[in-house]
Amino acid sequence: MDTAEILFIAADPMEFEGPMRFWRDIELVTLPVHWARSASWKGKRIVAIANGAGPERSAAAARAVPYKTLVNLGFCGALSPVLQIGDIVVGDIWRQPRTFHPHFKGKIASIDHIAQTAAEKQDLRRTGAIAVEMEAAGLAALPCYCIKSVSDLAVESFSNNLNSFLKADGRMNIPKLLLHASLKPATRLAELIRLQRRAKLASSTLGEFVESCEF
Repeated sequence: MDTAEILFIAADPMEFEGPMRFWRDIELVTLPVHWARSASWKGKRIVAIANGAGPERSAAAARAVPYKTLVNLGFCGALSPVLQIGDIVVGDIWRQPRTFHPHFKGKIASIDHIAQTAAEKQDLRRTGAIAVEMEAAGLAALPCYCIKSVSDLAVESFSNNLNSFLKADGRMNIPKLLLHASLKPATRLAELIRLQRRAKLASSTLGEFVESCEF
């Protein structure tokens, strides 16, 4: 496959919904990953890959296609109480995009599981991180941009044990998760509906931010 001028890597295709609003000539690409698209953006040929959650999945995505510039996009959990849903966080040890769009810059903790409770988030906050996610560690050895949009707050714990539904391939087992949530609709199912709504907002603000950037 030809070299991509920019390779965007995320965990889930939903994280690309916002950015894709600004792309043209979107086409499906066959690569050894879960989901891949090519497109034109700001006169550049780009490739977007969503290959599941976790460092191994992001590392594999980075090997799937040659590229000139690497950008890790996606959702994150807030660790700082200042961060709100849809706020953009740019990892401070990574490359910095050129933009005038408002955002937060700071340390992003990258772990191999979903931060399930407010207590765990508090512990991670003590490391100096302001947000937490799951893919950046797999790209740590590569020159990369790390841009995340907040989808859950620092003070929140999940009613659903999301880690128990995360499959080995980095994707969520949605049917089993929904079945589990339906047993307690007032808490678990309501939480999933809220997370879905927040994910749409987080993806939208992510798209607006990326559109403002020069890499």
